[in-house]
This record gives sequence, C-alpha cells and structure tokens, in this order.
Amino acid sequence: MSRLPTITWYLTVLILGMAVWLMSRNNVDPDLWWRLRHGQELIAHGISTKDTYSYTMPSFPFVSHAWSLDILLAWLYRLGGFRLLTLFVIALTSLTFAFATFKQRATWAGTLFLLILWAGCIDFFGVRVQVIAWPFLLYTFWLCFSPQPAWKTWRWSIPFVALLWANVHGSFPILFVVLMARCIALWLRDKQVAIVDALLVLSIIPLSLVNPYGLGLWHEIWLTNTDTLLRSSIREWEPIWIVQSALL
Repeated sequence: MSRLPTITWYLTVLILGMAVWLMSRNNVDPDLWWRLRHGQELIAHGISTKDTYSYTMPSFPFVSHAWSLDILLAWLYRLGGFRLLTLFVIALTSLTFAFATFKQRATWAGTLFLLILWAGCIDFFGVRVQVIAWPFLLYTFWLCFSPQPAWKTWRWSIPFVALLWANVHGSFPILFVVLMARCIALWLRDKQVAIVDALLVLSIIPLSLVNPYGLGLWHEIWLTNTDTLLRSSIREWEPIWIVQSALL
C-alpha cells in the first residue's frame, strides 16, 4: 500500500469537520424541535407511553424510538443552544469516521476511505438522531467484517450494544440482520453451527425489549418501515433506485 504523510489524514479530518460546521449551522432538521420538546417533557415528567401532544387522541400509544437522545439533545440545547448541538454532532461524527480509518491514516486508502464516508453521508447530515446512531452502524459493520480472532474477542460486546442501541435509535434491528447474515455465511462455509455466536446474536431480540416501551418499540419500527406514505413523500425514505434515478 502506497504511503502518504500522516498529516494529510489529520488535515482531512479537520477540514471536513470545519466544512460540515459551515454547511450545517443554519440547516435545521424539522424534527429537531419536537424532539427537543419531548426531551424537555422527559426531563420534567419522565416517560409517557400515551400521546400528550394530540388533542383528539390523548390516549393513543406513543413511542419515541430515540427517547434517550431526546433527553440528551434537550439537555445540550439548554446548555448551549443550537450551536452546541451542532458542535456535538460534528465532533461525534468526525471522531467516528476518524476511528474507522485510523489504522490506514498513513496510506492513501485511509484518506480516501475518510472522504468516501463523508461523501456518502453528507447529504443526510445535520442535528438529528439518525446521525448519532451512525457510530453503532459503523461498529456493527466493523464487527461483521472482522477476522475470526478479533470477532471472538469483540463478539461479547453484542449484548451490550443491543441493549444500548435499542434505547438510542430505532435502527437497532440492523445489528441483528447484519450479524445474523455473517453467522449464516460462516455456517454455510464451515458446514457447522457456531452455538456461541448463535446465542449471542439471538440475544439481541430479548435485550432490545428492555426499553420503556417494551414490545411497542418493535411495533413502532414495523409501522414506520411499512408506511408507504413515508416512502413516497420523504426523500430519504425513498427506495435507493428512485434516489439513483433522480440523481441521474
């Protein structure tokens, strides 16, 4: 692998972070305000499983799949307003991408991979809970593609990640899908089932129920992902082939 001065990688991390700061400081996600309000309600009154925001449906079941992030965002906003929220999200994302490419920082591949990560995510960046879930996603793929020695060491983190992710963002089923795909591929290759791996991956399901909404969290995720209105009216929910054709 061809070498590259390490300073190039560090400068890339810094410049991209500054560029995103300039781009996103006035770009406010519409969902942010109700999340801040919900976070304030959680801090003041605790968890509510009923809709307290609707006049016509006050007893309708309410699930916030990112309830802990609502609290965090509300707390940060109270401390430093939107600027602190932006700084937090940019710092978290920059550190996550830097960590993912750190081992290759002295090669062209490291800087190129860093640029690819930012290029692929920049259109979805902002102060939003989806962005805060990216570290979990990258960790999952890192664990999935780790060689067997690293996998045997870090696979014990699966239950902890499942428990934490289920209380951070509703994208946590990705953890189960990706790791199950890895295990099935290895089982087919080796023609034997790794019992420990199977138990660890299956533990994701019951551990994900340890949240304020229980099974209602899975129900909310199912409703969201099967809602055809979302996929036809919100760009980031559109199928990948529709997005691709729009870009072309």
